[in-house]
Amino acid sequence: MKFMPSNRPGSKHSRSVLVGLFLVAQGVTVGQPAPLPAIGAATIKPLEFPPTDSVYRGLGSRSQVKDEQLDISGSLVGLIMTAYQMKEYAIVDEPAWTDSIARPQYYEISFARPAGSGWIMDKVPEILRALLSDRFQLKFHREMRQIPAYDLVVGESGPKFKASPAGVTFDRLPITFYSSREYNTGLSITDLTDVLARDLRHPVRDQTGVSGILNFAESVHDPPEKSVFAEVQDQLGLKLVPATESMEVLVVDHAERS
Repeated sequence: MKFMPSNRPGSKHSRSVLVGLFLVAQGVTVGQPAPLPAIGAATIKPLEFPPTDSVYRGLGSRSQVKDEQLDISGSLVGLIMTAYQMKEYAIVDEPAWTDSIARPQYYEISFARPAGSGWIMDKVPEILRALLSDRFQLKFHREMRQIPAYDLVVGESGPKFKASPAGVTFDRLPITFYSSREYNTGLSITDLTDVLARDLRHPVRDQTGVSGILNFAESVHDPPEKSVFAEVQDQLGLKLVPATESMEVLVVDHAERS
């Protein structure tokens, strides 16, 4: 004899059926994310004075809410980084005009902020994905590629810092790495490889065998024009060795200026 679920009033089955019918009646597809609230037309304009690239390095783009407006700014590559949560070096074959090393074209995008939209900052990637497709006519595909990378290894004379156990706290803040390079006590090797990857625009893999939190006798500060390769070797006692890495990349097939 087969067991049949109960449909009597108040049973779990009957309640789930009623909930499902209610959602259908309300036009909601069960199991699908709710659509984004209407955010109005986007105003896109080139930035008259593009910001220095170092300000956006690693961030992709900047988003802020002021008054009743949501503003997002960045280059096309930066907007793609934010939209798809990817590193800069994982976006390849972009059009020449998006070149983030020479003089990229930056954009400022403005939306009218919906009333009661406390969610809006969390939805920026979704908003940008729709915008890139509609206004920039972005077309892309993903594939595995071998891309240039670097291995971070210990130099011949050994590291020029101590490693304290994880969880140790210090008075000084961790690294800042925008207008100049500064290595401060309090960052881990993982933090360091992330910073170097952002500066070199290539993946950096930890091959040092160092664990814990880096502890410098004093902050290491160098001007940005100094080669990062020389700096890492002279100031940190480490070395960057050319390598390759296989990883999934986003290949830009087509994009138009907006």
